Amino acid sequence: MHTAILVPPKQRVALLSALDSANHTLKRSAGGFMPSLQPVKRSGPQTIETITKRTVLALECNGLVTLDNEACPSRATLTDSGLKLAEQLKAEAA
Repeated sequence: MHTAILVPPKQRVALLSALDSANHTLKRSAGGFMPSLQPVKRSGPQTIETITKRTVLALECNGLVTLDNEACPSRATLTDSGLKLAEQLKAEAA
């Protein structure tokens, strides 16, 4: 029997974005946190969903990411447990 992992939708998007980014890190930008971009393999516009600070702080509270600076974070990196959960979510979606 397969049981689904219960992760709120925005946190799920953030975990999967971090999993697919370089160094499993989300970088802070003007619009929120974004994955570190991989080299572009095709031309044309890309759509990148930003992740709110609230979502990143929720992930940090759950021990799924570490912040580079508690007061004003500019990077959020997946912890080992965050990486495992993100990999499980990706496998579940496949």
